[in-house]
Amino acid sequence: MKKKPPLMACIVSVSISCFGGCSGDSSGINSWRWLGYLLLAALLYGLSFPSWEGVELFPLAWICLLPLLSPPMVALPFWRYSGIALLFGVLGSLIAGHWTLGHSFGFGILAIIWHGLIVAPPLWFFRWLLNRCSYAMALLLLPFVWTAWEWIAANNQPFFWGALGATQANQTWLVQFVDLTGVWGLSFWLVALNAALAYALYRYAALEKRLLWQRFSLILTLFLLPPILYGQWRIHTLPWQPTDTVQLSLLQPNASEKAGQTALATLMDNLDKTKVDMAVWPESIFESMPFHDKTFNENIQRWNIPVMMVFIATQSNMHRPDFVDAYGAAIIMDNTVLGRILKGPVLSLLEPHYRKQRLVPHSELQLVPDSILWRWSALREALPSRMLHTTKSSRPLRFISRTGQEHRLSPLICYEAVFPHLAAQAVRDGAEALFVLANDIHFGGTEAWQAASFARLRAIETRRPVVRTSTSGVVGVIDAFGKWQMMDNRRVFGAFSASLGLIATPPTIYVQWIDLLPKVCCAVVLLAGVTCRRKVSAANKSFNFINGTRVD
Repeated sequence: MKKKPPLMACIVSVSISCFGGCSGDSSGINSWRWLGYLLLAALLYGLSFPSWEGVELFPLAWICLLPLLSPPMVALPFWRYSGIALLFGVLGSLIAGHWTLGHSFGFGILAIIWHGLIVAPPLWFFRWLLNRCSYAMALLLLPFVWTAWEWIAANNQPFFWGALGATQANQTWLVQFVDLTGVWGLSFWLVALNAALAYALYRYAALEKRLLWQRFSLILTLFLLPPILYGQWRIHTLPWQPTDTVQLSLLQPNASEKAGQTALATLMDNLDKTKVDMAVWPESIFESMPFHDKTFNENIQRWNIPVMMVFIATQSNMHRPDFVDAYGAAIIMDNTVLGRILKGPVLSLLEPHYRKQRLVPHSELQLVPDSILWRWSALREALPSRMLHTTKSSRPLRFISRTGQEHRLSPLICYEAVFPHLAAQAVRDGAEALFVLANDIHFGGTEAWQAASFARLRAIETRRPVVRTSTSGVVGVIDAFGKWQMMDNRRVFGAFSASLGLIATPPTIYVQWIDLLPKVCCAVVLLAGVTCRRKVSAANKSFNFINGTRVD
């Protein structure tokens, strides 16, 4: 008798234990058994994110929602189920995002609770649907609900970290289809897989384990085969030969601000300038515009190679001249650009530069209204500087390689790498490569590895290479298929040489139709909300868990 694959056997056993062998007449959970379902779901969700190099727990996301979708759970009263869903979101976010507590305990707690509020609403809507349509129909609509809400949350509130689809970021054999849908397609796929397994395990829970295993394996095969086959086809049909190669030096100072400036100067002095086309510096080195600093100018002139760098630009508030606004910016600096900047008074009018579009709450994004800050000077001094952001940044930055070819390169400043539409818009505007300029020094290795993993999805979505550097974190180059061409995660002071191969590929479907899938999901959810009946359907009554005995 053949042995079952260990991974699949583990998934099956966990899934069956989730349902506790429930049959078709389940009527709610007695006592506090729901707590076990909640903890199991939160654990599966939180651990499925790519948090540690070499530790791959991504299959946990394939079943992370099963405990909450089981008939004994959905038979609970709406408000109790909603509270459990909220606790699931908070606990799951705590496990996945525990690193936020390392920088600021207060901010970490708020971020975790806030992200829990983002995770829970799709489950609330699912439970609401169960009073208006069948269990099967509610499960069918859940992927649309989840994807629509996740996209809305990512684009319309201050803090968003990782979509559910980001749990699969390191599985390049599975995720190649995100060049069609973005990461939202992965989230849709995962929730649909959870929903299919939930329905199958409920419907066939009374069968013996051998037959249950067969049905379970069939569902997994039907879900896994299409993305795997598409990925293999895509990898073999895209061009591999680069049109040009740029030699980079990725500098990691292992420090920030003043100490980082000193470390970068030392690294730049030791570079072999004859072998480097451009040096790449991380974020959080300059707290202001350094272009009128004598030492900085002398160094740029002496080094005489282009440098991609991040700085804080400032401008007067047009409504309050005594109130200065600041914004994060990136530029490719060399002697020519420096000379043009020094000749004029206003940076934004003289030299194209990238403006940061998504800000980190608290440390960059000031949530206190201007009207309050203007009246309370003490509060203004206690809170971080007010940072501006724009809904559309400049076009990609112009760069000429030593071969004389002109290229368009687009930065993504740190937190922006989480948002797929920013990368897609940059490529639509002509970017041939994306540069993630990050600051991971305050958050530890878990955050750095998660953020670096998310960058792999941006490469696949746009089919453009992604270069990543950091003050202290993961440094490397990702090719258009999401694979690391060069990577270092030692968090050490140093300069890392890398070759950036630029490949001429047509825009992907996702770049041409940015976020089309979640927009379609929004339309489906609105239609379902309007058309679903207000009374419990006969189909639900036959299942006998919505109208069954509940625990109050």
